Amino acid sequence: MGMKINPETSVIKRIENREKDYRFEAGSFVFNIRLVIDKIAMGTNLTIIVDYQLPYAWVGRIIDALFIRRYLKREVDKTLETCQKILEEEKRLSKSEGESLVKTARAVVTEFLKNNRKMKLDEKFENTFSFNSGVFVTINNPAGLRGCIGYPLPDKKLFNALADAAIAAATEDPRFHSVSSDELDKITFEVTVLTPPIEIKVENISDYPSKIKVGRDGLIVKAGLNSGLLLPQVPQEYGWNEEQFLEHTCEKAGLPKDHWKKKETKIQKFEGIVFKEQSPNGNIVQVIL
Repeated sequence: MGMKINPETSVIKRIENREKDYRFEAGSFVFNIRLVIDKIAMGTNLTIIVDYQLPYAWVGRIIDALFIRRYLKREVDKTLETCQKILEEEKRLSKSEGESLVKTARAVVTEFLKNNRKMKLDEKFENTFSFNSGVFVTINNPAGLRGCIGYPLPDKKLFNALADAAIAAATEDPRFHSVSSDELDKITFEVTVLTPPIEIKVENISDYPSKIKVGRDGLIVKAGLNSGLLLPQVPQEYGWNEEQFLEHTCEKAGLPKDHWKKKETKIQKFEGIVFKEQSPNGNIVQVIL
């Protein structure tokens, strides 16, 4: 006999699959709870499997299912609370992982610009980031933005998405001409790893700003064939409030700035963790949003 509980949660750090066993005894009952955590970037499959054993003397009797369910729920709730604390502690990429992503983005672009080929990634790097995740690579120079391309949806393994986004940011951003190898010592790299976008649901259009938090959320605005995305760090850099953030995301999509008020407009939000170089080839830090 048993049951499974699959609560939704959010996490960004990937670790190896983990199992932990719990054992509870209540009179004649013995409960075994196995916690299975399957972690991927920005999402965790958390499964709790509960099995209970009945003493032989109870076989063939009518089981008090209500009592069993009540006891199981109490013990599972306590276990979930413990698990949630564990997950919250591991919710962010480590500093070394962030440094690895930024350094790899630079290395991939350097190899492509100098030798016109895509760099073969280190096996350890691929194993560490072998989960699906959205990611953006931003390149800046002293004058400002030099290129920014990425993937908002977790459709690719992160190691592949990072390499493709880095090359595209350097060579395919339609707003700029391609970065040259002579610029490598003058540009900085920034990597933003994203949570899967979720649609914002509101009863009244005027409620949209209250569903957004500047410094935490990035936005995607869609209307017809038009779509625009702004990363979580953008409104902070320009000092926008939530309504201005919505307006500028509409403009990024090629729409009037007040188009977020139209019923047909779909608005999604996502979160991100950001690491960047403080100077070209310099120290790498996490950007606290």
